[in-house]
Amino acid sequence: MKTALICGYVRLITRFVSLIRDQPYEQAKAITFKERCVKIEPSNPKHFLGPIAEGSVKPQTATGVWFPNLPNPVNPDEKVAIHYPGGAFILAFGVEVIGALVADNLVGKLGADKTLYAQYRLARDEESRFPAAVQDAVTFYSYVLSLGFKPENIIVSGDSAGGNVALALLRYLETNATDLPLPSAVFTWSPWVHVPSDSGPKFDEQPNSHKDMLSGAILQWGADSYRPAGRVDEEVEAMVNPLHHPFKTRVPIFLHAGGNEGFCAAIKEFSQEMAELNGQEGIKYHETPLAPHDIFLTHSAVGMGEQNIAAIELARSFLEAHSKSTEHPTSRDEV
Repeated sequence: MKTALICGYVRLITRFVSLIRDQPYEQAKAITFKERCVKIEPSNPKHFLGPIAEGSVKPQTATGVWFPNLPNPVNPDEKVAIHYPGGAFILAFGVEVIGALVADNLVGKLGADKTLYAQYRLARDEESRFPAAVQDAVTFYSYVLSLGFKPENIIVSGDSAGGNVALALLRYLETNATDLPLPSAVFTWSPWVHVPSDSGPKFDEQPNSHKDMLSGAILQWGADSYRPAGRVDEEVEAMVNPLHHPFKTRVPIFLHAGGNEGFCAAIKEFSQEMAELNGQEGIKYHETPLAPHDIFLTHSAVGMGEQNIAAIELARSFLEAHSKSTEHPTSRDEV
């Protein structure tokens, strides 16, 4: 009952927000987080190639917040998680609250020593559409590497639209000739993997959409804002819309879905496509029965704390098992 009521309430809010198109967002500030708030300049221009090369959308300064504290001095043997948050590419939420929830999961339960909450640019105008979010993802990733952390100790994580960004980052690292090494793993929580131009109607057609907290209206707004204007080539479409565009990787990927969320069928299908291409041992799909969208963050509100812990423990076991059985690839050339 609690889950159903919360989902219905949030679904109404997403419809209302979509009608008024309000995007309240205040960037994290040093006055709140002090030295934990970091401004990161775009990395080497050679890191922005192919589908995310500088064009009308240019790499910009990114802002991140470290949890629980700044890695100073850096211990290269510590495990660090970079988390890209959700919000349908158009919304951002309070870093202090959401960042603490993310850190509780990734540091407190998954086993990372540090978490960088990496808020990429929201899609607000023509200069912040794709590839802005992925450019920022590269900037955050190269920054963590520049601090001295070993790539085999870096975990890339993302929920909802942030899961899409995490997958796009991995695809980019695997398919473009940058000198950036691969991370140890990618964890996605209710990732938005089906982002066609008609995302709203496609979502509303899903059998679980009426049970979920998302609405087709908010997703259509997100897709309209994030997808590149005009005709999209196959390489860009694959990065924006992962479903039916699997890619080869040696990095283990964990994909979580709620059994009652509208994204469930698409996430499951994408995981199967990836497993067919890469093997079952490297792709792990986990579905939590009766769960709505993104219990990684909403577990407390919807009364699914135990289910969230179970999912994270499974993700941790998956990472540990994969780490013991394989050597970490340092670059795409080894794939």
